[in-house]
Amino acid sequence: MRKKKVLSFLLLMLLLVLKINAQYGNVWAFGRLAGIDFNSNPPTAIKTNVSTSEGCASVCDTNGKLLFYTDGTSVWGRDNNHMPNGSNLPGVDKNITSSSAQGALIVPMPGNTDKYYIFSLGMLEDQFYCGRLYYSIIDMTLNNGLGDAIKKGILLDSLLTEQMTAVSGNDCNIWLIVNDRINYTFKVYNINANGINSNPILSPNIRGNGWNGGIIATIEVAPDRSKLAAGQGNLVLYDFDANNGRITNPVILDKNAAAPYYGVCFSPDNTKLYATKGGGPLQQFDLSSHNADTMIASKTVISGYVYANGAMKRGPDGKIYCAQSGNALNVIHYPNLAGTACQYIDNGFPLLNGTGSSTGLPNYTTIVTKRKVYQSKTDTAFCTKNFMIKANNLSGLNYTWEDGSTGATRIVDSSGIYWVSYQVNSPCMFDECIDTIKVIFDQTPKEVYTTTIDSGMCKADSIVMIASNLNGINYIWEDGSTGKQRMINQKGIYYVSYQMDSVCELHVDSFIVTYPDKDYKVSFNAEMLVCVTDNLTFHNTSDAPFNNFHWSFGDRSTSAFRNPEHIYTYFGSYRVILAGDINGICPDTAYQTIVVDSIVSTPFFMDRDSICTGQTISFAIDTDSTIASLYWQFGDGIKMMAQNERNFQHAYETAGILPVTLTAMYRACPENTFTDTVYAYNLPKVYLGTATSLCFNGTPIILKNQVISSNSPYSSLWSTGDTTESINVTHPGIYSLTVRTEPLGCSSTESVIINKDCYINIPNAFTPNGDGVNDYFFPRQLLSQKL
Repeated sequence: MRKKKVLSFLLLMLLLVLKINAQYGNVWAFGRLAGIDFNSNPPTAIKTNVSTSEGCASVCDTNGKLLFYTDGTSVWGRDNNHMPNGSNLPGVDKNITSSSAQGALIVPMPGNTDKYYIFSLGMLEDQFYCGRLYYSIIDMTLNNGLGDAIKKGILLDSLLTEQMTAVSGNDCNIWLIVNDRINYTFKVYNINANGINSNPILSPNIRGNGWNGGIIATIEVAPDRSKLAAGQGNLVLYDFDANNGRITNPVILDKNAAAPYYGVCFSPDNTKLYATKGGGPLQQFDLSSHNADTMIASKTVISGYVYANGAMKRGPDGKIYCAQSGNALNVIHYPNLAGTACQYIDNGFPLLNGTGSSTGLPNYTTIVTKRKVYQSKTDTAFCTKNFMIKANNLSGLNYTWEDGSTGATRIVDSSGIYWVSYQVNSPCMFDECIDTIKVIFDQTPKEVYTTTIDSGMCKADSIVMIASNLNGINYIWEDGSTGKQRMINQKGIYYVSYQMDSVCELHVDSFIVTYPDKDYKVSFNAEMLVCVTDNLTFHNTSDAPFNNFHWSFGDRSTSAFRNPEHIYTYFGSYRVILAGDINGICPDTAYQTIVVDSIVSTPFFMDRDSICTGQTISFAIDTDSTIASLYWQFGDGIKMMAQNERNFQHAYETAGILPVTLTAMYRACPENTFTDTVYAYNLPKVYLGTATSLCFNGTPIILKNQVISSNSPYSSLWSTGDTTESINVTHPGIYSLTVRTEPLGCSSTESVIINKDCYINIPNAFTPNGDGVNDYFFPRQLLSQKL
């Protein structure tokens, strides 16, 4: 019967937690004027005044009544009107958050139920404000209870991705989680009643693949706060510790994603993870095994296509809603069930006419609501009778002890078990704490022994040993030295004694200091020369004690695996660094240079592709220095092997269509061959005959090209300026003909010499009879020239 009562009580508490969580997010505002009210069953589509493609958030009171909503730049009250001071929240006169994947987030202020933080995260599209994180403070007591901003535009961080979420911790605090895009590190800010701690807790993460490498994506913490999922190009699952905000133990669920992941969402029972990616399917991973290989192998396609990069969110009704571009949301009705039994429905929740969804859904803070916290401790009262016992938390409310007394402290004078219940004002709406205190009265002074094993140094290093309690007196070490601490540089057993309360306690702290047996070294080997896009495996050959490793591959990529694999996407030389340690001590570093060969697509070009025979073409090599040698074939029977030459000239004596082939041979990559074409045209033939003679006013000589110059169209140009096929020559001299052919204008010129040939023609008779014919005896040629 007692077990049944306990189970009934736990079930009631679980239902209470779920109910309060549901009320906190009972109204959503998102997309293009869209919204959903989950206070009815089934939920009701409503209209809001927000207009955003991604970044948005909304918050309700504990009764599920809407308080306000925001896109990270503006904030609207429950009356759908801007708060009087609710514009330009980041302090920038433009919207820098609406296209940021998780550009807006509302966080309740710990210790003050009337105030809220709004965090605004700059989008990638704005080069200046990309990754800048601002916060504002909303006071709901202002503006007649509709709220107003009392602080705006406070810069908290920069150089972040578009990922942002928050989750309540275990110490009345909230963890704000963002992602540093430069150092590939999660930054976790602690928010408590004292405000925002500006020094974040850092946890390394895995740089993703894909075009954006996880800059444009979402992250989410599981409902039980044990896991964190991140779209980082690939899909990565981490452990999350709500006690200290640490994010550890990455598991890449989908290492070779064809498209980058964007939306992630856990099922209400924490056993399933759903994820969307650009233009790809909606996928489910079963996390219940907690085994990496089993979780990776559980990937199941739920729907063949979901709108690219659509966000997802759990609703208060236990369903998961998926954003898409349109007038409806997709719905997963039973997200706790495996495979298609989860019942995914396209357009499963219609929105109001005139409103629509885009990529984002409201960002939210995972809040653990009202709970019971049990704590036990034992107090030993030495050397006193009236002993004060205290609650573990002295800033709570409504302290009630088992005897009905009140207050955070109480005086007792006998041994026994005491308990006190109280409430703690926290982000989880008042934790109910129950502290059990066992008191033992002992009037005999006690010796308290504490043993510490220190292996915190490597060979020849020094270590400082510190007493476990610094509030004592009369510190004496085994070598007679005094003080609360001591430096040593060799292994052995050391101890210090000191008193507490002058009389009642004698503490003896012993220290066992150990060393590694030798100076251990990290080392590794890998192929020194690889081809670009080759999958390169790094073999870790470090000494066995090393158990923590950090790889830096020289291209801003890192890994924490022992024997990682890596693909270089660009050629060049990369300095790979392996850093290792042994449980945080004995750090060592090893280096090696990897040369990455490249394959080029267009390695050469020509200054022209058409010439006349006898002319020269210049070839230029358009490539990088990773080519080992080049083999040229110029198409006219000429071949050449080259290495470092990058510019060539080649003359063609043969006409025709000539293929030019270049084979590039690399150091690590396979050779590839490239071909282009040269068009070589013959020079036209010109022949004017042999030299000849001509006398003055003799019979003209006809000059013309005596051979067929070309089958192509051609033109003629004589030295006389004539362009005819032939010319008549009546005077001695040098005459030339230039023939030019189409299409390239190849030309040839030929000259011929016309000599003088004036012989004297003396008649052998004459008739001096005055008739004007042969009246004189004189050379005829001279007479004709009037000489």
